[in-house]
Amino acid sequence: MQHKKEYFNELLYIQNNLYKIRKNPYHKAQNITWQIEIYLYYLLEFLIIIGILFRLYHNVYLIYPLGILLTLFIFFLIYYGKVRDLIKVYLKELGEYSYEINKEKINLTVNDQYQISVLWQDLNYIIFNKTTISFITKKISGIIIILDIKEKNKILKELQKYGQDNLVVDNY
Repeated sequence: MQHKKEYFNELLYIQNNLYKIRKNPYHKAQNITWQIEIYLYYLLEFLIIIGILFRLYHNVYLIYPLGILLTLFIFFLIYYGKVRDLIKVYLKELGEYSYEINKEKINLTVNDQYQISVLWQDLNYIIFNKTTISFITKKISGIIIILDIKEKNKILKELQKYGQDNLVVDNY
């Protein structure tokens, strides 16, 4: 169960930071809830400091940064709650997936209902992270396929078999 939580944390980080990852495929994927907790921590520190300064000096101009920081803190607190809820939903509704790699493309089937295919020529990178394998397309609005890292050796063999191992970036 713990591994699945880490997987979805990393998956959400990749989705939220896809632009950054496309620019630099060696950017390490992180745990998104940890990243939000760091933002909340720093915002809380600034809120306390400016709150203390406002209390000491009664400077009206400190209300503006205090209001902005408070708004950001509330926003990130709500975002943190939504991310945690989304991970819980993913954990409940986690279905089975299967994939197939051939000489033209990768096919992903989820819950025997949804099928996604990406041609090799449309892929920019295949990134191996700590808990995920990400198939990143060249198009900004393109599909990304994210698989569990447990499939790493099997996928590497298949990529080498079809001559697509030049797309691999190993970040772990």
